[in-house]
Amino acid sequence: TIYDASNPLGFEAYKSLTKSYHDNFEDIKYNAQVWLPGVDTLSLKPDGSVRTYGTWTGKNSITGKKINLKGYWYFNFDDEGKIESHGEFFDHGGMMKALTSNISLSSTAQAIKNYKINFKWQKGFEDWSKVPTTPDYHMIAPGLGLEAKGADEINSIIFGFVTEAQLVQELVNITEHGPYVTCYLKLTTKEGEKFDGVEVFKLDEKGRVTNIWAL
Repeated sequence: TIYDASNPLGFEAYKSLTKSYHDNFEDIKYNAQVWLPGVDTLSLKPDGSVRTYGTWTGKNSITGKKINLKGYWYFNFDDEGKIESHGEFFDHGGMMKALTSNISLSSTAQAIKNYKINFKWQKGFEDWSKVPTTPDYHMIAPGLGLEAKGADEINSIIFGFVTEAQLVQELVNITEHGPYVTCYLKLTTKEGEKFDGVEVFKLDEKGRVTNIWAL
């Protein structure tokens, strides 16, 4: 399991998220301020993990805006010394400020954008159905423990949650690079809980959505 912003992700989801970072930014560098050994929370003895505090710098490949994001990363290792999990926590808001919506989008990305801009939980699946997808498209929302495949499951499982939570979505930005469309969102539940979200959509050669990762 790999973690991003405290939500557990599988390897493929994290790989797609990392690719979206590299598609949107250039000259990416990590400047470590300190590296520290991790400790077991009960014994307070070193547990073999490593943590680091520093800054992530780079430049948006479209706007040219520079980023300098403070963050914290940790790495856990297995008995062979291979990374088995890690977490990253950084200034997500600062990253979004460097993005732009003034880009040319494919027809599918534009359909996703229109859906997000006009999103209403009462008509969630009905409006989403206007976006082209493959028959067996797959969606994972690891932070919520939700996974569904195909329109019927997406409607029942994913939009069942959306309806129950009366989820409000505000599209902050949308970017497209190659087969990936990334939406940056601000979300609010019926209880008033607010949080940032990222959704990554993968398209096939016909412009149909094949995979969605809600992070």
